[in-house]
Parts: sequence; C-alpha cells; structure tokens
Amino acid sequence: MTIHAEFEWTSDVTPATQVEWFRSMEPRLESAMEQYAGVAGVEVLGTITENAPKDTGLLSATMDVEVEQVDESTVIIMWGNDEAEYAGIVEFTQPFLAPSIRQEKGTLREALEAIHEEVMEQ
Repeated sequence: MTIHAEFEWTSDVTPATQVEWFRSMEPRLESAMEQYAGVAGVEVLGTITENAPKDTGLLSATMDVEVEQVDESTVIIMWGNDEAEYAGIVEFTQPFLAPSIRQEKGTLREALEAIHEEVMEQ
C-alpha cells in the first residue's frame, strides 16, 4: 500500500506586504510599550514604597519610577531614589526593591501580554 499526500499553500502575503505590516506595527508597539510599561511601573512603585523601610519615611516618600523607551522594541522601567543617598545601602542590608519587583512579576508579565495583544490586533 502506498500513501500519497500533497499539500499546496498559497498566500497573497509578499515581502512588500510584510514590510508594510511591520511598519504599521511600529507606532502601535511604541504606544503600547509606553502605556503598559508606565502603568506597570506605577503599580510596582506602589509595592516598592509599601515595602521600603520607614525609619524616617524619606526613602519611601521619594521613590520614583521612570519609563524610558530605548527603541521600537526595548523599554526600560527604572525604580529608584536620588534624594536618599543611603538607598543603596538600605537595599543591601534590608532588601525591599528587588523583593518588590519579584512580588510584582505577575504585573510585569500582564503588561507584556497586553503590549503583545494590542500590537498584534489589526
């Protein structure tokens, strides 16, 4: 017994339409990255300030978040404190920043998923 199978696939997708699709995706990607990374950054900041040691309250009161879009596929969320010079020492002796980010990994994952969904809609 011989089995024969044949498969033919045709598509109207051309290299030119692929390039056009990727170009149309870029503004949506940048917008979604800025929006969802910002929201996630603020949510994580809330957990960071909640978990920060509060001997004087300066450290938690001056924590900040900054979202920087490096390019169309890279966004950096930075949490930190420029006002309390001792912030790094506190993080070393009483970690609160890294544990807060780990605690909020679901929030960050949801932001990535939202970015993906928004960009892929067309």
